Parts: sequence; structure tokens; C-alpha cells
Amino acid sequence: MRKDIEAIRVRVLNMVADAFGCSVAEIKGSVKKKTFSDARCVYSYIMRHQCGESFMSIGLALNKDHSTVVEQIERMNSMIFTKEEAAHKLKKIERELLKQN
Repeated sequence: MRKDIEAIRVRVLNMVADAFGCSVAEIKGSVKKKTFSDARCVYSYIMRHQCGESFMSIGLALNKDHSTVVEQIERMNSMIFTKEEAAHKLKKIERELLKQN
């Protein structure tokens, strides 16, 4: 199971990076550029809600503290209703993940 979740993490990170036009390293990095920040929110949201990952494990994958992950997911919950572009990218990635499973 551990290998499976690692493969899912890599796949989701790559999908999010492609959707936002950035690299996995930029998503995992500390630069606060809006594109990277939004990508982190989408990744965290998917890993929590679609994969059931803990805040701590998501944080480890992103080199972030678990409290940062909680904030990212809360922000994504808000963005779903206020930022059409981010919500569209989230839904597109979720659909692609469902197709692959």
C-alpha cells in the first residue's frame, strides 16, 4: 500500500504541475507566487479529499507543516466558490484521476 500512495502522490503532483504550468519543485518550494500557492492548495485538497491522506503526510510531501496544509485546504474550500479557474482545474484533475482508476 505504501508504494501505491507514493505513486499516487507523484501522479497527482505531476497533474497539478501540468494544470498550473509549473514544476513539481516549484509546488514543493517556498516561493509564494500565486500560481504555486494555488497549485499547493489543489494538491492538498485532492490528497485529503480523494485519497484520505493525513495533514501530516501531505505536509511531508510538500515540505510544509501540517498546519499549513490545513490552511491550504480551507483556502481551496473557499476558492471552489470564488475562483472559477482554480475550481475548474481541480475538477479536471479529479476527473482524470477517476478515469485512471
